[in-house]
Amino acid sequence: MAFFVTGIILFIFTKKTGAQIGTLFYFSTFTFRLNIHQMNQIKHTLTIGFLISGFFVYGQTPSALAVVQQQLDAYNAQDIDGFAEVFGEDAEIFRNIGDEEPYLKGRRKIRKEYKELFKENPQNKSTLMGRIVQGNFVIDHEWITGREKEFKIVAIYEVYNGLIQRAWFVR
Repeated sequence: MAFFVTGIILFIFTKKTGAQIGTLFYFSTFTFRLNIHQMNQIKHTLTIGFLISGFFVYGQTPSALAVVQQQLDAYNAQDIDGFAEVFGEDAEIFRNIGDEEPYLKGRRKIRKEYKELFKENPQNKSTLMGRIVQGNFVIDHEWITGREKEFKIVAIYEVYNGLIQRAWFVR
């Protein structure tokens, strides 16, 4: 007897980047034909793999994914304190990829600018349309609403030591 299986496997890789350990999440869809013996082997392998993966993730600084998600949640709640706290003290925000000088530099300037943005646009929201995580980079495709004009944007975040250090935006 054979079975056809379709599903999603979560691969978790860890690598050292200086003092930081990053976690890369990669989703892959698979479809293949298995017999009963093969299914039992895969079941045991996946169980062991997830236990080992959990061991590596435990005790790390927040992953880039978690930090960027915290930032997005605070942005949508217009929680300026929660939003600003995920940026490094000397974080830089660039309006465009390739800009030599940042638009905003430092947590205090970022906080001030976004506090004004939230005040002027109380219905401002970002809907996540897609996300890619590669090491300490998170790339979000977002739909911004609640402003005078709605728009799509790609945001690229670089995270080190549990904080966003640099961000670029592409319109």
